[in-house]
Amino acid sequence: MLGLDIGCGDKKGAHMAKRQDIQWIGLDAADFSHLYPPGEFVRHNLIHPLPFPDRFFDIIVTHHALEHLPHTHPRALLDPSWTGPGDLLVFVLNEIWRVLKPGSEAHIVVPWKEHTNAWRSPTHYRFFDENFWNVFSYKAVGAEHFAWKLWSKWKIIQNKVVDQCHVYAILKALQWVSPEEYRQYLGAEMPLLDYKYAGIEIEGITY
Repeated sequence: MLGLDIGCGDKKGAHMAKRQDIQWIGLDAADFSHLYPPGEFVRHNLIHPLPFPDRFFDIIVTHHALEHLPHTHPRALLDPSWTGPGDLLVFVLNEIWRVLKPGSEAHIVVPWKEHTNAWRSPTHYRFFDENFWNVFSYKAVGAEHFAWKLWSKWKIIQNKVVDQCHVYAILKALQWVSPEEYRQYLGAEMPLLDYKYAGIEIEGITY
C-alpha cells in the first residue's frame, strides 16, 4: 500500500507506525528532505495542486496540519482568472480526494476547539469540533457544496473527539457513479469530469 502523510515534518508515517504494510511518502511546506531517503519526501505548498496523479494513494493522513490553512485561497484574492474554490480547505480536500483511490480513506487529526492547544498559536486559522466534517458528507449535498465548488465526494466514517484534545476524522473517498450524477451534483455549468468507476458501495448499495 502507498500512503501520503501531509504535513509530515520529521515524523513521516509515525502516527500509523503499526501499519507496516504502508509505504509512506511525506509532504510538507518546510524542507525535511535531508531526513528521508530519495523519493520519500516532497516539499510542497498546499495552495498548489498535489504533485501526484489521480487515484494514486491507498491512504492519506494529515496530523495537525489543516488548522494552519488560511480561509481564503490566495489565488481567489489575487488572480481574476481563478475559477477554483475560494476556500483553501475545500481546495485541499478536493485534491486529497483526487489523488486517493476510490474507497480509500483520509485520516485527519486537528485540534479540538475546546482545548487550549487550539488557541495557543497565531498560525491556527481554523477551529474544529466533532461536527465539523459532517458538512462535507455526500449526504449534505446542497447549494453550499455548489457555492464552495466542493466536487470531492466523501462518506464520513468517523468524526469524534479523542483524548479531550483532538478531533479525529476518517473520510472515505466515494467515486462518482456516472458523469450524470456529477452533473446533477454540481450543476450543468460546471466542467463535467468523466468519472466512470463502479463497484463502490454507498449506504449498502453497490454501483
